Amino acid sequence: PTGHLLRFLEMPTALGDWLSWIFKLWIKYQDVLGRIDFMGRLRKLRQQIVQAQKKLKNPQHTEFIGVLQAQSAIIAEAQRLTEALAQMQVYQGYMVHNRFEPGQEIPAELFPERTMIHLPMLPRSVTPLERIQGAARLLF
Repeated sequence: PTGHLLRFLEMPTALGDWLSWIFKLWIKYQDVLGRIDFMGRLRKLRQQIVQAQKKLKNPQHTEFIGVLQAQSAIIAEAQRLTEALAQMQVYQGYMVHNRFEPGQEIPAELFPERTMIHLPMLPRSVTPLERIQGAARLLF
C-alpha cells in the first residue's frame, strides 16, 4: 500500500513533466500540428496540476497522518513512508499507534518531529459506527 500511495502522490509531478514534454514537441512542430485549441486545454490542465502540487505541499491545506502498529515490518514501512513524504514536502505532524498496549511503545526517536497518538484496541463487540465514534473521541 505504501508504494501505491507514493505513486499517487507523485502523479502530479509526473503528469506535469509529461505535459512539459508535449509542449516542447508542440512548439517545435506547431506549424505541422496546429491544434491550438487542444494545446490551450492542455495548458489549463497543467495549471490545475501545478495548483494541486502546491496544495499537497501546503501544510495549511494538506496533512498526512500515518497509522502504524508495534510490529517491526510495519514500523520499517512507516519510517520509509515518513522519509518519502518529507522528501516530497508533504506535511506529517502526527502518527497514530493503532492497537496500542502499554509496554509496547514505539520509540519516539524513530519518528522525530511527529506527535505519537496512542489508540488502544477497541472492543469488537460493538457496532462499527460505535467503534468509529469511540476512536474519534480518543483521537480528537
